[in-house]
Amino acid sequence: MNLEIVFSHQAKKFIQKNSNRFTAEMIADAVELAMRKILLREDNTADIISMKGRKGYWRVRIGGIRAIFRYEGGDPVIINIEKIEYRGNVY
Repeated sequence: MNLEIVFSHQAKKFIQKNSNRFTAEMIADAVELAMRKILLREDNTADIISMKGRKGYWRVRIGGIRAIFRYEGGDPVIINIEKIEYRGNVY
């Protein structure tokens, strides 16, 4: 599966602010695992849900943070990470 991950300005800022705890690679790996579960129906440990109020958006849990993303099919599959925030602030 060919993926292209695009971070929003807010997501980049969050990673930069919290670089001692989270890296872009860590977030990208978690989102890639989630995409494998969504698209390939792979049985893995990704904790994902589809967002109820926002059609086409998904949430993946990465420890104490949540990453909200959407994807566009094609080759490569483009994943737009819209927001990364701590659990209490993301919704």
